[in-house]
Amino acid sequence: MGAACTACRRLIVDTGRALSDTENFGAQRMDTFDERLAVLCGLLQPHATQGVVVGPETMLASDLGIDSAQLLEVLLEVEDEFDVSIPLNVLPSVQTVNELMNELDKLIEAAG
Repeated sequence: MGAACTACRRLIVDTGRALSDTENFGAQRMDTFDERLAVLCGLLQPHATQGVVVGPETMLASDLGIDSAQLLEVLLEVEDEFDVSIPLNVLPSVQTVNELMNELDKLIEAAG
């Protein structure tokens, strides 16, 4: 089960807002990897199975309980938030939130 990452907790403290309340976080707080990771955790939290707090080591399939249809919906949300297009060929190698963030970070930096 994943634990809330430091960036996620700090984002809640800094903003006084819940993790799942991510509207406008992207525009305001996306300068560093940790800030982008916190936003990603917030996007994924509503999809987590009961009792799971999304963090970097959260397993996308088992901890979040995301099936293939839900994965496409989640990816669309992530693409909209980060303003990137995620190639489907990277997905087989992505198992954790941190691995997804690493792939997103590469796309964000390339778009840069």
